[in-house]
Amino acid sequence: MRLLPLCLLLAACDPEPAPCDGLADVIHGPAGLEIVPADDHPGWGQDRCMSCHSIERMHLRNCTGIPEVDVAAIRALVDEQGEEACATCHGDNGVQP
Repeated sequence: MRLLPLCLLLAACDPEPAPCDGLADVIHGPAGLEIVPADDHPGWGQDRCMSCHSIERMHLRNCTGIPEVDVAAIRALVDEQGEEACATCHGDNGVQP
C-alpha cells in the first residue's frame, strides 16, 4: 500500500519538460530582443557573440509566443552572415562600429 501514493504521484508528473523550458527569454528583457546594459549580461560590449553562444543550440524553436517568428529563416541568415546577423535583431551589444 505504500507504493500506491508514489505511483499516483509519478503518474501525475509530466515526464518531459516543455520545449522552451530552461531557454533564455530575451524577448521580455528591458528592450525586448535588443540587448542593452539593463539586461546586466556579462557579455555586454563583446563583439564575438558566438564565442559564448553556440549557434547549434540557438534558434532551434520559436519560444517567443509570436507565431510570425521564423526560426528557419533566422538560422539561414546566421548561416549566411555569421555573427553580423545577430545585430539585426539584438542590436550592437554596446560594440561601436
